[in-house]
Amino acid sequence: MKKAKTVFAAMAGTSLEFYDITLYGFFTSLFAPLFFPSTNPTISLMASLGTFAAGFLMRPLGGVFFGYVGDRYGRKKALVIAIFLVTLPTVTIGLVPTYAEIGILAPLILILCRLLQGVCVGGEYGGAAVFISEQVQEKRAGLAGSILCATAFLGAIVGSGIGALCTASFMPPWGWRIPFLIGGVFGLIAYFFRKGIQETASFSQVKKKKIDVHFPLKEVFQQRKLNLLCATAMGSCVQIPFYMASIYMQILLINELKFASSDALLVNTGVMVFWMALLPMAGFLSDRIGAIKLMSYSALAVMSLVYPLFFLLEYHLSLGTVVIVQFMISLAGVGFMGAAPGLMPQLFPVEERVSGTAVGFSLGQALFSGITPLVATALVTWTGNFKAPAFYLILTSLIGWSAVNGASYLLNGKQRRKQTYINVSQPTLAT
Repeated sequence: MKKAKTVFAAMAGTSLEFYDITLYGFFTSLFAPLFFPSTNPTISLMASLGTFAAGFLMRPLGGVFFGYVGDRYGRKKALVIAIFLVTLPTVTIGLVPTYAEIGILAPLILILCRLLQGVCVGGEYGGAAVFISEQVQEKRAGLAGSILCATAFLGAIVGSGIGALCTASFMPPWGWRIPFLIGGVFGLIAYFFRKGIQETASFSQVKKKKIDVHFPLKEVFQQRKLNLLCATAMGSCVQIPFYMASIYMQILLINELKFASSDALLVNTGVMVFWMALLPMAGFLSDRIGAIKLMSYSALAVMSLVYPLFFLLEYHLSLGTVVIVQFMISLAGVGFMGAAPGLMPQLFPVEERVSGTAVGFSLGQALFSGITPLVATALVTWTGNFKAPAFYLILTSLIGWSAVNGASYLLNGKQRRKQTYINVSQPTLAT
């Protein structure tokens, strides 16, 4: 029962942190004129999306820092520090004056806040995935990891719902600030939740055996290059289908179909509820048929479906077609996201696991996921081809499919004779 409470506290912290860090993505269109004013609305939007992407560029740095803390001083310490530090920029965004009030300082402060948020979340997802995988039985690692993803969506759903309410027509113009200030309160709650969690047995046993790696990431780069490459490639496309189905489709609703921000956020909330409902099913399925098989099928499904779906958008852009595209991309991509948290920690031994998982995931996020809305918007703007974003999804899904098959080789092929990885709920040591 105590272990269940520990897992719940870790998941609740992730939920509350993702409330904080995803708010900006939902307000990109609204922030464009407030913080990046321009005579050309497209330039303003691109600047706002660029700031959204900037947070992802800092995630590898967060993966390095929190990976080091997690492997050297404990998973718990890394998670507690991450949730504490992410609260400050969230509250700051809620208080910072706009460009009209303080000029160039406004976007600079906003960018700095996004950078700090990026550093914190760089260690959050990978660290939480490792923490959960080490707390549960191996045969339930997929389900537990998928529930971790679902709780992150729960935080994002609450943020989207509050965001929609605070940008409704009856709210004052500054109503968008309220969700960020509430997020600061949520961050403090998550901090106290995590202060009470119990360290994992795997890490505790490694410390008892005095297996001490001074620079875990150095060992990863020297001994497990292919493992890190696979983790990075998987991390690069874990969330791309979601960002394409949610944030990019929200941009289409606002800019092309002239939806109010509050209405577009409500549609987006529905998409996230759908993902949250599907994720535990995907995790359960990954425990039954195997994470590698499910992730491969998911990547292939995305590759097969996205071009016809974007062709449909180009042929008839309407709320109905947008919802159809959101539904189909979500259905195809959820398997990859749901199974990934259970698979990625298996690629690394205990004493290097947080560093390898957090850096791999965050580096992949920085290279591909975080720039998804920006790339999709830029491709359509530059080429004039409404189907152009489909090619980005096809490319990244191909990368993800290749990474999963590479992980299969590492876990079940020749390297398995040299290293033990599989049991993520018990200490695994490099040999």
